[in-house]
Amino acid sequence: METPAPTPRFRRGDNIEALLESHPGVADVLASFGLKCVDCIVAPTETLEEGCRPLGVDVDAVLAALNALPAVSA
Repeated sequence: METPAPTPRFRRGDNIEALLESHPGVADVLASFGLKCVDCIVAPTETLEEGCRPLGVDVDAVLAALNALPAVSA
């Protein structure tokens, strides 16, 4: 019997500002793909997919890196 895949913590439709607030490693991952979301004025209103599209960044690659971040304790 196969083990179901874990539910990803991060998704393409997630708001960028919420992503940045959710995990301390998010900013570094986004920056490694050339996404300077920390300083972006549209981060409060834009989704991850919307932020990647105009820059030609592969949102699936970004999501894979984000979802590989270790869990943070509350």
